[in-house]
Amino acid sequence: MSFHFARGSAKLLLVAALLLQFTLAVQAQAAPTFAIVEPEIALGPGKLAGHGVLLLTGTNLGSENIGKPIEDLGGLDTGLTGRIKLDVRDLDRTETMRRWLLTAEIEGLPNNVVQKRYLTFRFDGKTMTLPFTLTNKNPATFVWSVKGPSEISLPPGEPIEISVAVQDVGATRIGLLQSSLLEQSRKRPVDGGWILCKKRATDPSACQSEDINLAPHSTQQLLLYPAKGSTLVGKYMGNVTIGASEKPEGETLAMTVYGTPIEYRIAGVATIFIGVVLAWVLTVYLQSRLNRDQMLLLVTMLRDRFLSLQVILANRPPAAQSFDSPLTSAELDKSISALSEAQLEADSVLPRGFPLPFKPTAPTSEAFTARVSEQNARFELLQQVIRIGLQEIWKQIPAAPSVAQQAAIETALTAADELSARKPAPASSVVDKALTETLATLHTALGGGGAASSPKPRSSSQISAEIRTLSKIAWLVFALVTTALGTYVLVLSNLGFGTCTDFLVCLFWGFGLPVGGAQLAQATTATASTALGFAPAKP
Repeated sequence: MSFHFARGSAKLLLVAALLLQFTLAVQAQAAPTFAIVEPEIALGPGKLAGHGVLLLTGTNLGSENIGKPIEDLGGLDTGLTGRIKLDVRDLDRTETMRRWLLTAEIEGLPNNVVQKRYLTFRFDGKTMTLPFTLTNKNPATFVWSVKGPSEISLPPGEPIEISVAVQDVGATRIGLLQSSLLEQSRKRPVDGGWILCKKRATDPSACQSEDINLAPHSTQQLLLYPAKGSTLVGKYMGNVTIGASEKPEGETLAMTVYGTPIEYRIAGVATIFIGVVLAWVLTVYLQSRLNRDQMLLLVTMLRDRFLSLQVILANRPPAAQSFDSPLTSAELDKSISALSEAQLEADSVLPRGFPLPFKPTAPTSEAFTARVSEQNARFELLQQVIRIGLQEIWKQIPAAPSVAQQAAIETALTAADELSARKPAPASSVVDKALTETLATLHTALGGGGAASSPKPRSSSQISAEIRTLSKIAWLVFALVTTALGTYVLVLSNLGFGTCTDFLVCLFWGFGLPVGGAQLAQATTATASTALGFAPAKP
């Protein structure tokens, strides 16, 4: 009996399993099925935006869900470029099937692409995902032309114009891929780089958010600006690469760009003028001043000797104070005046302290030599008269001379005094003989005479100090000019003028130094000395 019971239980289990499988099969057959008829939206070739439609069908819809709506219709985000907005509208239905018309609004699509997209929605609480294709593929080949200037002088604030032309296939997302423009003297790029703009802009940085697209069979003048609106100064050489989505490797343009503001050119001209002035100071003023001081040093030493004789006259003994030597005093004053800077310049014997370009003077060495020789002979005469004659007479004057003694002293002083005024100066032997005879008679006298006071002339030590100072200045300027002969670019012929090198060249030009490449390579310190016409004195 238990055996029959077991067989009955087994049959029941088998029947239950069959019923369960049938139920699942019926449910599987009854599950709704969705599909897109012709799952492709095709825009026109190269179109970046547009509209399209998809036909969505649903089958195996039972009475319990035939009327339910499609919810959360949208596109699955796969990171592709372009935006798509979907809208749904009912078309028709049967007892187990429905159809919906999906309208797609598309924008921002890249040019000439085929994209695999996914439609997502919820129906009866379940999420459905269906694939479809979105394309604007152009059967034609992408061909474009990118042209720019090979060499250009770029005014401040102006861009470089680059012409882009496309044929059957348009270009999208045109942009600057790379720029290797470097300033040649410093090997540095433009501060901030470059920005490609579709139209002129006062602020080039605003172009960074602007997409540049060209329709098929169109031409566009694009503008390449320095990113920070920088004013170019110098000569920039290198390559500029312009690319697009259809030409990711881009087109490379070789360029040479010059830049300089007008104020830099004006400053360059001013620097040249300053160089000319400095050259004049070095080659004319300092050289003339050195020559003048060297001549004046000899004159001043001779004048100092006359001044020492004048001091002897002024400091005669108290007993001789009442006795004067007017002719000797007058001759001393004349000689001191004849050897003064003002008189030497007035007589065109000494060069001017500050030579005037529009009033040149050319003192001759013969006139200077004659003046020195004349005054040197006059000094020898006055020295004999004062040291051998007057001083010896002063020594013999008693403290309280009598009337007769006074007459004898005056006679002796007059005789010695008259020797000072003789022209031309008598020979030394003649003077010695006359003074010996005068001293034998024991006449004494000498008086301080006085010409009107004049400004105290410079001493020989002062002139020597000035010579040393001017020599140091000349050496300093000479050394700076000679050392600077390594770097240069000539300003006015340099469209990229404005670098520090350019200003140095202006200074060289003012000095008359060679600035050509071959000339400069062969330049030496002797070149600078020859160009300046100046041989500095050794300190």
